[in-house]
Amino acid sequence: FVVSGSWDGTARAWAVRAAERGDDAAVYSRGAPDDNWGAVRAVAFSPSGKTFAAGSDDGVVRLWRADDGVLLEILPGHESWVYGVAFSETGLLATAGQDSTIRTWVQEDGRHVEAGVAKQDAWVYSVSFAPGGSALAAAGADLTVTTYDVASDGKLAL
Repeated sequence: FVVSGSWDGTARAWAVRAAERGDDAAVYSRGAPDDNWGAVRAVAFSPSGKTFAAGSDDGVVRLWRADDGVLLEILPGHESWVYGVAFSETGLLATAGQDSTIRTWVQEDGRHVEAGVAKQDAWVYSVSFAPGGSALAAAGADLTVTTYDVASDGKLAL
């Protein structure tokens, strides 16, 4: 699968092998303009490939089951557009947004809960974990890249 986010407010899963054969590649599409989510600006697969996260203009990150598009979780927290989502190798989730925050999420009892928040001086466009997940880089609208140490419980420190 390949997953894409779109300005029309949808996240779509695509079957790469079908596209290579010339078949219809769209497996499913989730969300719609009338859902009022705004654009889906960021998508990322979990390390297992079984779920993906999609961040949208309503400040929410949604977790979907990859094989059939079932909505698994809704993670509110950002006050505005979500620009970046990333998973660490261990499954820690980081999100970044127009509200100038970076948020980390850990799984507890099968659900994601917010573990850490860091405030930047400008919008945060992208986040990426270093191999092993002990560091997180965040790219901001102020043309800076800030790195954070990430504890195993998801807490962030400069």
